[in-house]
Amino acid sequence: MSKKNLYLGGILIILAFVAYLYNGPLQKWQENKGKSENFLAKIDVNQIDFIDIANKGKLITLERQEDKWKVSGTKDFFVESALANELDTKIKDAISGEMDLVSNNKENKKDFDLNEESGVLVKLRQGENTLKEFLVGGFGSDYNSTYVAETESDESYLINLALNNVFANSEWHNKTIFQTDQTKITKIRFQYPDKEIIIERDEEDWKGISPYEFSTDAEKVENVLNVIANLRASDIPEQKFEGTRLEENLIIVEASGEGINNTIMIGGSESEENDSLHYAKKGDSDNIYLISLENRDVLDVSVSDLR
Repeated sequence: MSKKNLYLGGILIILAFVAYLYNGPLQKWQENKGKSENFLAKIDVNQIDFIDIANKGKLITLERQEDKWKVSGTKDFFVESALANELDTKIKDAISGEMDLVSNNKENKKDFDLNEESGVLVKLRQGENTLKEFLVGGFGSDYNSTYVAETESDESYLINLALNNVFANSEWHNKTIFQTDQTKITKIRFQYPDKEIIIERDEEDWKGISPYEFSTDAEKVENVLNVIANLRASDIPEQKFEGTRLEENLIIVEASGEGINNTIMIGGSESEENDSLHYAKKGDSDNIYLISLENRDVLDVSVSDLR
């Protein structure tokens, strides 16, 4: 092979190497130039089984139970499935998302709501081991991004996710008491301290069978069915029975049918000055809810109310 051919071959090798650098490592370096390292990137999402969330002085802990999140310290208050799914998705997206450094001055963190007074403190844990502790601040200018920071760091970042939407949530308890198909309910029993009323559905018509047989008004029964089949709490009170009057059995309503046994116990009002909310619990759970006076009154009936 001539020197000229060797020379040309060497040039081709050099050009090929330069092209590789330009289209490979160099291009990747240029693309990542200016991007900040995601401080959540090394977290294994499968290791997270506790999440502590401190928001405006209120601390709540969520604990993983199989594929659900439960409010820690309660018997069976779970996070609603839609919110739980959003939480899981946002955590996964945050771990793989891009962060841009917006400030390395600790004094600037307050400008992004990255403090415990105006932001949300989040701690991801595996048992007692803290995987990462960070602050979720305000939205970016596009409202599709959020300011975030590690608690012990001077640096503030902007992540391309609306994390504030989920972590700043004010209520994690599932407020759904009953969510059932009311067409499958065939019997309703109303129990009060001084009386019991029972109505049953015969094909499409409802009739009273106790304390004696009586006819019913379809619209009035429908109002009861709407509540007992799809009841949602107005609020979640402190989980203690003292002062609820639930033990007095003031109102007990049991709706039964095909695969359904919805039993609700209703106690006294939350406040002596204001009776707009009343304590309630399901027959098979110790969770305490507050339901509206309107829903409570629908379930407080006499025979004449159903006719």
